[in-house]
Amino acid sequence: MAERFFAPSLVPFITLWPRPSAIERRTAAIDLAYDARICSACNADVLVKAIIIGLLLAIVTSLLTSMVFLVRDRSDQRRTLTGLKIRVALSITLLVFVVLAWREGWIQPHGLVRTPPPTSSPAPSPAP
Repeated sequence: MAERFFAPSLVPFITLWPRPSAIERRTAAIDLAYDARICSACNADVLVKAIIIGLLLAIVTSLLTSMVFLVRDRSDQRRTLTGLKIRVALSITLLVFVVLAWREGWIQPHGLVRTPPPTSSPAPSPAP
């Protein structure tokens, strides 16, 4: 009867593999959820760095366009002032985002050179 619905080569394979129990399915679901949390943490780290780099590039771009308007523009449209206002707004946004990311634990402060923590070693004894 099974041969009617399945190809004959698949019938032994299907009958050899029983359906997993409820505990096995629950364990597999927990493993997938744990992997998803790890993966989402990695993606959040990359996303935070991408936002910071994007804001820095926007700040530099705004600064350079304001400089071009200052040097070359002779009209009365005040485009230099507008560009500098945008740069200040982007800088404040970047500062607020970095503080928020630090407070939420998305980024961790560190020094320029990471030094290993000191190990406890016995103090040298003085020579007699």
